[in-house]
Amino acid sequence: MVVMARLSRQERPDLVFDEEDLPYEEEIMRNQFSVKCWLRYIEFKQGAPKPRLNQLYERALKLLPCSYKLWYRYLKARRAQVKHRCVTDPAYEDVNNCHERAFVFMHKMPRLWLDYCQFLVDQGRITHTRRTFDRALRALPITQHSRIWPLYLRFLRSHPLPETAVRGYRRFLKLSPESAEEYIEYLKSSDRLDEAAQRLATVVNDERFVSKAGKSNYQLWHELCDLISQNPDKVQSLNVDAIIRGGLTGFTDQLGKLWCSLADYYIRSGHFEKARDVYEEAIRTVMTVRDFTQVFDSYAQFEESMIAAKMETTSELGREEEDDVDLELRLARFEQLISRRPLLLNSVLLRQNPHHVHEWHKRVALHQGRPREIINTYTEAVQTVDPFKATGKPHTLWVAFAKFYEDNGQLDDARIILEKATKVSFKQVDDLASVWCECGELELRHENYDQALRLLRKATALPARRAEYFDGSEPVQNRVYKSLKVWSMLADLEESLGTFQSTKAVYDRILDLRIATPQIVINYAMFLEEHKYFEESFKVRRAHQEIPDSSVPTLIQCWPMACLCVCEGREGAGVGMWATYNTQVNFMASQMLKVSGSATGTVSDLAPGQSGMDDMKLLEQRAEQLAAEAEHDQPPRAQSKILFVRSDASREELAELAQQANPEEIELGEDEDEDEMDLEPNEVRLEQQSVPAAVFGSLKED
Repeated sequence: MVVMARLSRQERPDLVFDEEDLPYEEEIMRNQFSVKCWLRYIEFKQGAPKPRLNQLYERALKLLPCSYKLWYRYLKARRAQVKHRCVTDPAYEDVNNCHERAFVFMHKMPRLWLDYCQFLVDQGRITHTRRTFDRALRALPITQHSRIWPLYLRFLRSHPLPETAVRGYRRFLKLSPESAEEYIEYLKSSDRLDEAAQRLATVVNDERFVSKAGKSNYQLWHELCDLISQNPDKVQSLNVDAIIRGGLTGFTDQLGKLWCSLADYYIRSGHFEKARDVYEEAIRTVMTVRDFTQVFDSYAQFEESMIAAKMETTSELGREEEDDVDLELRLARFEQLISRRPLLLNSVLLRQNPHHVHEWHKRVALHQGRPREIINTYTEAVQTVDPFKATGKPHTLWVAFAKFYEDNGQLDDARIILEKATKVSFKQVDDLASVWCECGELELRHENYDQALRLLRKATALPARRAEYFDGSEPVQNRVYKSLKVWSMLADLEESLGTFQSTKAVYDRILDLRIATPQIVINYAMFLEEHKYFEESFKVRRAHQEIPDSSVPTLIQCWPMACLCVCEGREGAGVGMWATYNTQVNFMASQMLKVSGSATGTVSDLAPGQSGMDDMKLLEQRAEQLAAEAEHDQPPRAQSKILFVRSDASREELAELAQQANPEEIELGEDEDEDEMDLEPNEVRLEQQSVPAAVFGSLKED
């Protein structure tokens, strides 16, 4: 039943409502400013025709125009009513007007602005939509702008209006500068690369910038390098060369890629000679093999592409004489580049460590057949390598330099090089000793024997300031006089070229300096024996203080008389004098261990692979080895038993030894036996016998 009611004279006369609406109408009459009452009434009328429902919303909003709940529900319902209609339907304009009326009271509500803007976007009214977005940004507080901009930017990107979008993005970046990457991507997509490069350069230079995409500063820099190097015709406002060179100082671990980007920029710009200059500069400055490989491969690829382009052009347009010359020039450039690769790679390794001796030798070998380059390389090497920082033996550079001059017949220049080498402050004495030995060998190779002797005598002369062999605070020139390598070579030369007295003086000097090894003592003793100076060889007993116990078997096999003298000396030396000997032996063993590459070898040479063993134990092994070799070389002889008596033996032990049977004992007469019976049990008979005349040699007449 439809009831036409006129509730009051102020009410609309055409108001129509159903009988079931009366309770809601009466409630509204009692509480016309209650939002809940109006919402219950509206909820009840959801199934009513749309005009009746809209009329109810209008009645409520007339009384409560500031109610967000009523406006939100009303506008949502009005938009739903035109959802399936054409955008040109006049009903859309009615809904738009309804939204405009709402913003008279609801202009601070971002949700209503977002719904209205989306509604306008769906209508495709670009200008009206843009202006509505701008009104929303002006009406809302700045804290609410972050809710509007995503929809606004999406609207700007959806239409081919780059100028409008650029202006919108510029406004947005003032609010949110951390979103610069989004703007840069849009600029790239719209082919506005110059501004994209500017923005990207600004981002890279901003140390406080944090990428939303999680990119590092280097990744952003690499994007900038790719952008400006691959689009030289579109990026005009930036100095590409300065930007990339600035990256070379900031990102030293990626030099290869940056150099290739700079060269690529000039290649795409058509400046091929400038690109070659960049590649040449790169391969002469990079510090790692990885960067060198990247640059060199890119360089070679560039030269190959230049050759291919020229051949293609020649085949299409016809070949001329100038084209042939240009093609041959490009081929020659490519071949020269490939041939230079080993030398360029060696330069990289030397830039890493300019004191690497082996790499300098390899560089000389790469210049084989080019004397001028070899001389320049050796000169640069000896001037660059610091002996205290060198990897390898720095003296080998000087020796090889002199050998180069010697091989080419320039002996004077070779002597000058070695003379300069003797004044170098080497770290190790052995380096200087090797130089002096090379000086002597140079003269020997050219039969200048006297000069060789003079040089080695000069090397072993006492310096003005003496120093211990291992005193690192003193220069090696003050310590080389104790080098066993130099003394050994001098002794060999004196034996071959000098006199007996000069040779003897050298051996005596070696003993005085306490640098003699068992082999030196043996050589000295054999030298004296060969010259029939038995009375002088007898003085070798002095050397017992420098001979360790482990050397006795060697001496027994090599020279029995010297060993007997040593044993005799030790027997009478006592415990105190033997303690002194031990000190000298330890000093000598330590020197043998530390001096590497000497003429007589090192302890590591005596027992390879056992560097951690005790010095004396190693010397003992070497002595046993020499004894075995000497025994193998000598003919068989009668077995004999030699008994040695310790210096600290007790009287009881001496008596026991005296009572032991000796197979070589000489039988004496009964009178002598009777005399021995008269001795005490612990006494030993000592008899004086004459010394054979042969022992005295030339002293017999005196």
